[in-house]
Amino acid sequence: MTYEVTCTDAIHDGESWTANGSIVHRHTIEIPNDHGPWVPMREARKLFGYSGMRGRYISDDAWMPYQSTMMIYVTEQY
Repeated sequence: MTYEVTCTDAIHDGESWTANGSIVHRHTIEIPNDHGPWVPMREARKLFGYSGMRGRYISDDAWMPYQSTMMIYVTEQY
């Protein structure tokens, strides 16, 4: 399966985090079809240098490390 992974800066509007978009890094990754649901985000974090860091999921497909304003999104390509 092919996934587009995006790392972008974020901004907090007082209620929630959203993408700011002044810094955007995009890549495409290939992962075998028999992977678990956590593998795409794990590979995306590794790609952008965030593996091993603690963070939180903003949504099902977005992750944000603690003490940072960067967000990682993973979307499946069809």
